[in-house]
Amino acid sequence: MTKSVPGYNSFAGGIKPQSLYQLETILDERSVGQDTDLEVVSDNNIKFTQHAHLARYYRSYDFIIISLIVGLSFWVTSVFLISKK
Repeated sequence: MTKSVPGYNSFAGGIKPQSLYQLETILDERSVGQDTDLEVVSDNNIKFTQHAHLARYYRSYDFIIISLIVGLSFWVTSVFLISKK
């Protein structure tokens, strides 16, 4: 028997997350900044609705800057390796 997320047995629509990672994956399908209501069934079969606001993890330009630095580092490494060949 697999362990469910503590306090959360299943979500509306029959989705039953087995870990917090799966819960995060379910919420990733929604847009950043969106308010969403999660209908949850507890381990005691009590249904309740939990309101959640999906906050932005990165500021607007942080993600672009991080992606640019990582991309450039891969590009510079590949150019270096090709030139030494």
